[in-house]
Amino acid sequence: VYSGGRQDFAKIAVDNLCFAVQEGECFGFLGTNGAGKTTTLRMLS
Repeated sequence: VYSGGRQDFAKIAVDNLCFAVQEGECFGFLGTNGAGKTTTLRMLS
C-alpha cells in the first residue's frame, strides 16, 4: 500500500514502513502517544 517515512523537525515519526491490507481484511493501528499513528494514516490518505 505505502512504503516510505516522514520526519518532522528532529523526530522521526515513521521510518521505513511497508505493509499491505488485502481486500476484505480489517486492520488495527496500536501504539503509544506520539508513536506516529495519526501521521501514518494521514500519509496513506
